[in-house]
Amino acid sequence: PCKVTGRCGSVLERLIRAPRGTGVVSAPVPKKLPMMASIDLCYTSARGCTDTLGNFARATFDAISKTYSSLTPDLWTETVFTKNSLTLLSRPTPEFLCRGPGSSCGHHIILYKKNKISLPLTKCLKRSV
Repeated sequence: PCKVTGRCGSVLERLIRAPRGTGVVSAPVPKKLPMMASIDLCYTSARGCTDTLGNFARATFDAISKTYSSLTPDLWTETVFTKNSLTLLSRPTPEFLCRGPGSSCGHHIILYKKNKISLPLTKCLKRSV
């Protein structure tokens, strides 16, 4: 990858791919970790309290370990989308019937589906034919 970020404590370190012939541009202690991981070309940028070498080295290790966790398309899981009840009610199908209790105002309309009450509504859903 081009840019990865590792973090430990207050130290935030970013590894960036460098052009050929540059080598590893880093402080002396964290410079050894990319060289051990056979990373030959990278710039590093660090923020935070880098005086604590334990956190500085751990942030470098965290950034290097993120380069091994790439997700390729063959590892993607298939997403199954389901329709929620609001989507189903916004476009009624012929199996839905809209009936009123006999009042002409239409405020107490109930939605029936296969002779079972599904949901009370305030507006009448017209039957699409």
